[in-house]
Amino acid sequence: MNERTRLLLVLAPILISGTAAFSMNYPAYLDSQRLHEELKQKEDELKSLQDKLAERASVDQSHKTLESEIQNLRNEIPQAPYLDLLMLDVQRMADAADIDIIAVEKPDERNSGGTETSVDAADLEVLEAGLNKNQAGKNIALNLNQNTNQNKQIEPKAEERNSMGVKQMTRRLYLTGDYGKLIQFMKRLESYQRVLSVNQLSVAMAGGPGLQNKSPAGERAQKLKLKQPVMSFLLNIYYLP
Repeated sequence: MNERTRLLLVLAPILISGTAAFSMNYPAYLDSQRLHEELKQKEDELKSLQDKLAERASVDQSHKTLESEIQNLRNEIPQAPYLDLLMLDVQRMADAADIDIIAVEKPDERNSGGTETSVDAADLEVLEAGLNKNQAGKNIALNLNQNTNQNKQIEPKAEERNSMGVKQMTRRLYLTGDYGKLIQFMKRLESYQRVLSVNQLSVAMAGGPGLQNKSPAGERAQKLKLKQPVMSFLLNIYYLP
């Protein structure tokens, strides 16, 4: 027997066993490959779901933040004047500053020029002028047309609303106390949670110069003969319709 024959006899069983082993393991290899591909697909789906859940959580957080901001806005500009509650808070601020509230009145709606305008709407007209000059011009023209007939009595309006959708109510306040305590009160009013504004502020004492006695504060101080300064201002109260 030559060497080639002997080599074939030795290698033949190895080749046969190798072929048999390959034929038996190849389907398992294919299954393993398929499982790896499915696992990769599932991992991609899981990552996509995790991204969607993270996006949903972010949207939910944004929604909660928005609801919180809306609630804060409702506290700053409520849907009604709630004048009684506001006056109670103003009284607390006055007590904390150790000053006295003399009176809270609805201001006179007649201005010094003899024409009639709604005090509750005046400050809103100023706000509108800053946001929309064209619209403000239309409002001025409308007011001029309404004031043409000065003999006609115009019914005062308790509340006005501008194009921004905000209503306003105005009250004049009279307070008395030391100058430093009056300043403390104004600082407390400035930090109040609701949106308010102050116009036509005046401070005077009884028996002072004639010019200061012409102000609302001077007139009230002279009338009551108070020894402490009297402060008066228009308090503009804003609320949503």
